[in-house]
Order: sequence, then C-alpha cells, then structure tokens
Amino acid sequence: MEARYGIYIIITLFVLLISNLARRYLIRLLFYSGSDVVIVKSGRRICGTGGALGNAPLVQDKAYFEMKLQSTGIWGFGVATRKCNLNTLPLGSKTESWVLRSDGTICHNGEVTHKIEGEIAEGDIIVS
Repeated sequence: MEARYGIYIIITLFVLLISNLARRYLIRLLFYSGSDVVIVKSGRRICGTGGALGNAPLVQDKAYFEMKLQSTGIWGFGVATRKCNLNTLPLGSKTESWVLRSDGTICHNGEVTHKIEGEIAEGDIIVS
C-alpha cells in the first residue's frame, strides 16, 4: 500500500508540474506573440522584444482599446492581422500592421501616415 501511495504522489507532482507548465504557456496560446515576448500580469502586460496580438479579434467596424505606458523606451501600439510577423520590428513596416510608435509617428506599410503633437510619457494612457 505504501508503494502505491508513493507512486501516486510522484504522478500527482508530475501532473502538477505539467499543469503549471501548461498554465505558463496558456497565455501564449491566448495571445499570438513574437518568440521573445513575455506576457505577464494575467495577460495585462507585455515585456520583451517583438509584438503580441490580443486574444479577441476586432469583428466590427468600430472598436475601443487602450494602452498604459508603464516605462519609456522604444515601443509601438496598434492593430495588426495574424499575417503580421511579430518578430520583425518595427511594426508598421508592412501592410499587415498600423502602429503608433514611440517617436509619435503612426506608420502603415512602411510609411508615416500621421505624426502626433506632444510627447508620450511614462504613465500616459493611449486610447484608440
């Protein structure tokens, strides 16, 4: 009986280990992201290098979304299709993405389509 109990514990720990690994990668399944991107804070924060798409497509012709800039640096914020290569930066260089970049330019297909006035600083909330 003790041997079975020991095996049960090992199997349980193994299942828990697999379960924790699955949870770790679950966010990655919910978000389509570049290979050097880390999604943290229950899917509310992106870190690393590359892009990530949200887990819900924009299926209507009007949508609202926002981003809070947690720290300064080089960043981009916008929309893209699943065809977009999220490992190739900066986004907004191809037809599959429309991105507001940290320099205040809005880019699509490699062209600057607009430049915003003023500076975007740490703690600012950007609304689409």
